[in-house]
Amino acid sequence: MNRLNLLACRPTISRIIGVCETDARVPQFLNEAQERLIPKGKWLGTVQRYRFCGNSSCVTLPRQVETVEAWWLCSWPGEVRDRWYEAVENGPGMRTDTAGSPRQLIDRGTACVYNDMSGSNSFVNVQSSVAEAVGARILIRGYDQNAQWIRTQEPAASGIWIDGEYVAINTTGTRSVNKFSNVTETIKPVTKGPVNLYEWPQALGANFQQVAYYESDETIPIYRRYLIPNIANSGTCCGAASDCEDKAVTLLVKLRHIPVVNDNDFLILGNLAALKLMVMAILKSERNLFSESEAYEAKAVQLLQEELSSFEGDGQIPVIRFASPDIWGGAVDNALGWNCYYQ
Repeated sequence: MNRLNLLACRPTISRIIGVCETDARVPQFLNEAQERLIPKGKWLGTVQRYRFCGNSSCVTLPRQVETVEAWWLCSWPGEVRDRWYEAVENGPGMRTDTAGSPRQLIDRGTACVYNDMSGSNSFVNVQSSVAEAVGARILIRGYDQNAQWIRTQEPAASGIWIDGEYVAINTTGTRSVNKFSNVTETIKPVTKGPVNLYEWPQALGANFQQVAYYESDETIPIYRRYLIPNIANSGTCCGAASDCEDKAVTLLVKLRHIPVVNDNDFLILGNLAALKLMVMAILKSERNLFSESEAYEAKAVQLLQEELSSFEGDGQIPVIRFASPDIWGGAVDNALGWNCYYQ
């Protein structure tokens, strides 16, 4: 398995597109190639394990995660459910943080924050980790304390109205003018360091809880979100093997494309030959040579398949996955189950 960064790819990709290695089009073509190849399979390097200690039913995953393929509560495998699971007519119905089986991981779509606002009487406080450029701001969109969509004038008193509110980014922290009951979208510039969003209840003089942590190169944050029903009331992990005080959650996740920008940024795919062929496919498609483009793309996918096959080898015994024997009516919703989950 190879690891590739942008610097290692520059000579090959620049030669293919006919530009200098330092040309801005090199990362542009390389990023598009990876973005188009990753969804075509579970290639080498695109599937990883992610583990955390959890006691909250609402799980918001890091930006690198595209979807969850499998998961474990402690060491016990659970079911991954899509957004239609609760709509099965003879199923368990809607699940909540206090109702349902904790063996279910239910898709809850996407969010731009990892913690929702706790109420409707709070401001949003924006604070950076390092000093940012003068005038740096983040646009926060959402609903106010009366469930009304927030709109502001930009610039102030200009008569030009926009959706949301701009809040300054600095190390001392800047509080929003409007109260937010729900943050639905944020748009931030590329910053020098991470940017944090905090809920600031009107009754308190300091930050109450952190609702978002944005990395420096995030501009339009979006994260996958899942529900583990009733996990707070379920049993803890059995034995002393767990390094979590309460419950350990392990996910097998498919990674999403994160653009490379700097020379030391690593790509998810490590197959330079496949990336080169995909760049050639993109060039052909931009010249309306679609048959040739499809041929190059098919060859790129073939190389990724061969790489994965070589990595896995022939000694592995394939595992056939079955639905839980506890399923009834197209869904499963056991009670809390064991007093503890085996670790």
